Amino acid sequence: VVTFKEKTHVAYQEVAREGYPNCVRTLDHASRRWSEPYVLNHGVDNHARAVLTVDEDGFLHVVLGGHNTPVTYRRTVRANDSSAWAEAEPAGDGTYPVLVAAPGGTLYLVFRVAGLHGVDLYAKRPGEPWKHQHRMVRRAEQYKTGYAAYHASLRAGRDGTLHLQCDFYEGKGFHEHRGIHQAICAMRSADGGETWTRHDGAPVTLPARPEDMDILARSTRERHESLSPPELRGGGIALLADGTPVFLYLSHEDAPGEIVLATPGLDGGWTQRKLDALTQFDPDRRPIEARLTQTVDGGLRILCTLAIYPEHWSNGKPTRNM
Repeated sequence: VVTFKEKTHVAYQEVAREGYPNCVRTLDHASRRWSEPYVLNHGVDNHARAVLTVDEDGFLHVVLGGHNTPVTYRRTVRANDSSAWAEAEPAGDGTYPVLVAAPGGTLYLVFRVAGLHGVDLYAKRPGEPWKHQHRMVRRAEQYKTGYAAYHASLRAGRDGTLHLQCDFYEGKGFHEHRGIHQAICAMRSADGGETWTRHDGAPVTLPARPEDMDILARSTRERHESLSPPELRGGGIALLADGTPVFLYLSHEDAPGEIVLATPGLDGGWTQRKLDALTQFDPDRRPIEARLTQTVDGGLRILCTLAIYPEHWSNGKPTRNM
């Protein structure tokens, strides 16, 4: 969902007999009317969704995710108008893409690499094709026989600084011993993604492992069931008016469904704040997903998926039945 001037544009995926069409519609604030859906493409499955952003001139950009298959890119023909799009261009192979538009018109794209090997960063400068820039994180040797997921969040500041948050969800099997290593990590780049550092300025050698990055949370132990769902899940990045990043993640380590906001300090240390307002408001439910969003005036909002507690939970941990 992106808003530019008096229009809000929404990309979403349908489930239909003919497949998984990725669509976009626009809400005109003045008339309160929605445009007709524009079908961008058909995903290979329900993992291959559309991700939308808008640049400083109002042009919409979308990446159409694959599922270990090709990722494609499209851009609108006119500014702030979702009714006409240029033809698709290739933008690598992978899953779970995240797309941002930086000041000056450069686009940045991260996604899990096909083959589950880590996360790749691509950049598209105005008038140029997509270019592979870096393998950002990598899967460790001890987890190369198992399933791995790397969900990323990416934000670009007004000064062009890039902020990356990445989940590590790795194991030694695809069903059993799944997710035995989980972590939420962060790093940043002040030069358009060429070099990366921790928030205390220490350089990060790419492709990185958690110990190279700022570790916000980490867990290494056997899980409570086969196909165990994540117990640490990243939830996005917001930027305060002075450019300070705020990272959200969800943790079930200490208590079920804890929402945590993490902010780096000037000394390289981190402040982590657990939010309990949701539990006080709705004590019969706990969040199993949470996403940090930001309004056009800079306000912070958290969108949660809630599950009844303790139904289908196991000692405070989410289960596959949920």
